Amino acid sequence: MTEEVRDPRWPHLDPDRLKKHHRAFTRGLDHQEQRQADLDLRSKLELPRMLVLSTAHITKATDHAFRLSSKDLPQFFPKMGSRHDSGDILGWIVPIVGDEPFPETCPEDLLTIRRLADSVGATWIMLDRDADTVDGLETWEW
Repeated sequence: MTEEVRDPRWPHLDPDRLKKHHRAFTRGLDHQEQRQADLDLRSKLELPRMLVLSTAHITKATDHAFRLSSKDLPQFFPKMGSRHDSGDILGWIVPIVGDEPFPETCPEDLLTIRRLADSVGATWIMLDRDADTVDGLETWEW
């Protein structure tokens, strides 16, 4: 049995707190009313959709641009290893902000990934060195 790890930075995601809130929210409801309350609660939650791809789908030059925080790239966040102080970057996380386009100077490999993300309704892109590659999307060895 694995021990549940709780991150003190995100107390609102504490499973016990969520269960307590859910019980309070549904107290006194019959099964059908509780089911409807669950659906109502879910409809109020923002649930992002993330496209997860291997970093092999970006060129070494694009990875280097991420590392240099190039202005040619959209907003992004590094995907760090389990020890942030080790400096181990596992990939990149890129939010898709509405219809806001990526910069015109963005590398073509990242623009291709953005088009794929748009086509599947993703609101985030995660480029992870351990993720699988996708057939039909160009890959690079680096």
